[in-house]
Amino acid sequence: MKSNLIEIDDEFRKIINKRVEYRRAYGNEKYDYMSLNMIAIEIGVSDTLLRRVLNGEAERVQLEKYNVIKKWLDESK
Repeated sequence: MKSNLIEIDDEFRKIINKRVEYRRAYGNEKYDYMSLNMIAIEIGVSDTLLRRVLNGEAERVQLEKYNVIKKWLDESK
């Protein structure tokens, strides 16, 4: 049986931390600053999952969630 969990490496975690901190400080075109919950909604994941990824508590995530986060990172360059 193939597992659908993806390991989150330190480089990916570092990039997402940097992008989330930027969004929290400067927001987007609609908001001046954004909370972590607002960023999670924008990405398309739960705020709990986003917090666990940022804090390093989630070492592995489901493939679907990983792809959603990766897509957001690619779009928000």
